[in-house]
Amino acid sequence: MKRFLRISGYVFAALVLVVFGYITWFYYSWNFSYPEEMKHRLATAQDVESAVRPYGVVLKLSGAEWIAIAYRDIHAPSVMSRSIALTSTGKWLESHTHFCAGLVGYGVQRDYSRRSGVRDDIALAKAVAGRGCGDSLFKAEMSPSIEVALSHLKDIGFVETSGPAILKR
Repeated sequence: MKRFLRISGYVFAALVLVVFGYITWFYYSWNFSYPEEMKHRLATAQDVESAVRPYGVVLKLSGAEWIAIAYRDIHAPSVMSRSIALTSTGKWLESHTHFCAGLVGYGVQRDYSRRSGVRDDIALAKAVAGRGCGDSLFKAEMSPSIEVALSHLKDIGFVETSGPAILKR
């Protein structure tokens, strides 16, 4: 019986170490690796459209201005979300708001509406309105400047942050 209890204790201690190791790795990855990876991908991308895939969106403002938003979330063990945005002027933003499929859904609905012949802003607004963050994304995309667009993104939880850390070789 003593041998069984001793072996059970070793097994339990090993399980505790494995679980602790996993939680530590997960916490580190989510809070440090993922944001830096997303920032680096946006900063070095030749094409911001591909850098935000599969769950992000690029907001195309008037002229050549844009805001690329990369997004990542998980739903287990609890819901955690992270968005990193880069503007064409070089500003960085971050959000922990859970958009789920809201960002990519906005982009898909917007592109579908435009391909279907919707050209005016009022009809496009009706197509994307009421879909989670769609109203704020639409207002940001229709803004006359990056500064106004950023104020709409701040309404849905974005705050300014720093760019990617310099990667040492």
